[in-house]
Amino acid sequence: MAVDEITSAHVLEPVWTAKPETAGKINQRMETVMDWAITHGRRLDNPPGKALVKVLPRMSRDHNHHLAPHCSEVGWALYKVRESTSSQPGKLAFEFLVLAQTLF
Repeated sequence: MAVDEITSAHVLEPVWTAKPETAGKINQRMETVMDWAITHGRRLDNPPGKALVKVLPRMSRDHNHHLAPHCSEVGWALYKVRESTSSQPGKLAFEFLVLAQTLF
């Protein structure tokens, strides 16, 4: 699809309420692409953005944060992460984050 044919309805409306986090990321990327297209004479407007957010229904912002483990459970949490199937850099980043928190 040519950039001058794309509308926000093509991409955003199907995921706007079902996957708000994904829709927000799509909206940001579409804005960047549309800005590029305007700069290069391929479009006259940028359909995604603040105006679009006001027209579409409100996104649900359900966050299920986890409680911080008690200090007696930190060792177990680190063990579970080390034994997980996560990538090695992800495991090390998590461990660094935990250890860095103990310094402050």
